[in-house]
Amino acid sequence: MAPVPGTSGAVLDIDRLYIRRIDGGAYLVIDSISNSLDVVPDDTFRDVFVDCNCDSKYYGYYAKRYGTTHEGLRRLIEEDLEEKVKTTSVIICPSYRCNCCCCYCYQQSGAPVLGTMDEGMLERILGFAREILTDGVTEHNNLQLFGGEPFLPENEWIVKAILETCRDLKVPFIATSNLVQMDAFRRTLYVYRGYIARICTTIDGDRDTHNRNRPSKVDTDPFSTVVENIDYLLGIGIRVNVAFNVDRMSMDRISSFLDIAETKGWTDNPLVSLEIGRVDDRLLEGCADGIVSESELLESIIALDAERGLPGNIRLAFLKATEPLAQAIGLGFNQKEWGRSRYYYCWASTPSDRIMYIDSGGNVFRCTYTVGRPELRVCSLDVMRPDSGMPTGNVLLEDDECWSCSIGGYCSGGCMNTRRISKKRVCEEERANFDNFVDRVVIPWVRNKTEERGVRSVSNV
Repeated sequence: MAPVPGTSGAVLDIDRLYIRRIDGGAYLVIDSISNSLDVVPDDTFRDVFVDCNCDSKYYGYYAKRYGTTHEGLRRLIEEDLEEKVKTTSVIICPSYRCNCCCCYCYQQSGAPVLGTMDEGMLERILGFAREILTDGVTEHNNLQLFGGEPFLPENEWIVKAILETCRDLKVPFIATSNLVQMDAFRRTLYVYRGYIARICTTIDGDRDTHNRNRPSKVDTDPFSTVVENIDYLLGIGIRVNVAFNVDRMSMDRISSFLDIAETKGWTDNPLVSLEIGRVDDRLLEGCADGIVSESELLESIIALDAERGLPGNIRLAFLKATEPLAQAIGLGFNQKEWGRSRYYYCWASTPSDRIMYIDSGGNVFRCTYTVGRPELRVCSLDVMRPDSGMPTGNVLLEDDECWSCSIGGYCSGGCMNTRRISKKRVCEEERANFDNFVDRVVIPWVRNKTEERGVRSVSNV
């Protein structure tokens, strides 16, 4: 159906709206561009959305509410990008070696055979970091460690050199580590603790689940070692982000994860952030069994919150298409994806922050999921520029199918890595995920709100 102009000149493009019949003689209407939700009574729905009665007293309201044009969307995107605080992150991968064999590792299917970074390569990377991190420096600029596993004993000199650079430049240090062999770095981390913004690690549920999902090559009980090292970091004043990567087989262990956090005193420790995210398979390699959708995970978290109450320092991670509406109805659970702008799928597809992963071969990557895949690198260090890998354009503006899709403003085209392989699969999975989100989360929320208020509609979320 073509857009129909009202008497006020506003246009109602019905085909771009997500519409679902619900109980109580009403329709649920969602606009993914304006992130608006309405429960519209049958008679009004028929008058406005079926008969397209431009003279209806409600037509002008809905046409204006859902009337964002293509050019209007472009302005919204530009304004949002302009307001964002720009961050620069140089993330160094000393090698792809690791002391664990995590079942869902996305580097296990073809990471390049590269040795540990040599002194010459590290000097080149740190030289580049000195230039870019002090160019328009902000408090959010940082130098990071990634891998493989960065805290391997043979990497100690690399870690020290990076921390010394952070001290020279007065920029924070961040590392992502499994913490299995962090013992060898305790003294170094203590000395430089004032420049360490946080250490990010993972505990997958309880001891048995963690040791099954994240078995170590050097430790028979990695779970206990990780917990011990987290406590050491907290004891010397270093912030720790503790994440649980959930799949279908471990989803019933979220409560165990929270029990451990409570027992250790992490739930009310200001140095701790707890995070629950889902395992995924962006490159469709079949390396992660039992993947749950983001809507399934959100539904599980809502039930757990109702059952036991969630601590204030926990956040849900990696909600994408469901995140704007979940936030609007108060079910976002503290998610904050730094660097991501509205109408972009993720931070990596948002042309805002300058973020670059650089490995021991001088390969430069933009997205976390592409690290270790030479075919997905953006360039080499030899031709690296400050804006290398920065995405351009916006799928929602450039793809007519996405613009006309009823969840286009939420999905924003989906993951670009998956999209390169199969756009059809992206569309199918995002649609199924959002349909489940509406059925299992949004409609129950609407029912509760309308019953609480004794009215037939909820709007202006």
